[in-house]
Amino acid sequence: GLDSLVMGEGQILAQVKNVHRLGTEYEQEVKSGAFGRHLNALFKQAIQAGKRVRSETDIASGAVSVSSAAAELCQMKLPSNTFDGAKVCIVGAGTMSKLLVKHLFSKGCTEMTVVNRSMPRCLELQEEFPEVKFTFELSPKLMDCVKDADVVFAASSSDTILITKEDVEPMGECSEAVGGVRRFFDISVPRNIDPAITELDHGHAYNVDDLKEVVEANKAQRAAAAAEAELLIVEEIQGYEAWRDSLETV
Repeated sequence: GLDSLVMGEGQILAQVKNVHRLGTEYEQEVKSGAFGRHLNALFKQAIQAGKRVRSETDIASGAVSVSSAAAELCQMKLPSNTFDGAKVCIVGAGTMSKLLVKHLFSKGCTEMTVVNRSMPRCLELQEEFPEVKFTFELSPKLMDCVKDADVVFAASSSDTILITKEDVEPMGECSEAVGGVRRFFDISVPRNIDPAITELDHGHAYNVDDLKEVVEANKAQRAAAAAEAELLIVEEIQGYEAWRDSLETV
């Protein structure tokens, strides 16, 4: 994944492994040389190189997308650095929310409230993430859900501010588990959360600009890991070439 749009993502390795698996199955089924000795060995060496890079470097660590950065930044800002005891609310149930649920769940958040304009998208989330304990509410219940939450993510398609400073001010402090401060993470474009919420003692709003710092820092970290990865790849190439040359000398 060194040349992927998201450097270090594992999809390329997964695709190569899948091609090798299918080719091997086909070869066994039709008893003919779908891969052949050299290509089969090359695939195995490439897959081994990919595994080494992911296990021996930090190429896959750190958030490099807005949704993963939001989950990471939230975890960093919570006093315990975990989602234990934190009540999480997500506004919206579209593609960004789906990615957000994925990253939150990977960080140990297993209970979430999702507020959306309609229910079908919510049910899709439940189907895709059966391990997550969801509570679904429609938009008229938005402020009730925000009041009950410690952390609020906005990922809706609305083009207006949905949650204002005036909405949050009378809600007071949230649970002591998160230090009494209700945290808002706005990954919507345009913004759905009033940045003035940060002026409150019991509220703080983060937006896409705050997330970009996390993304850029992690991109730099991955770029450094890429240099280490290239050295490992050279080792694996040399291993394949040594094997290939040994066949020619026999």
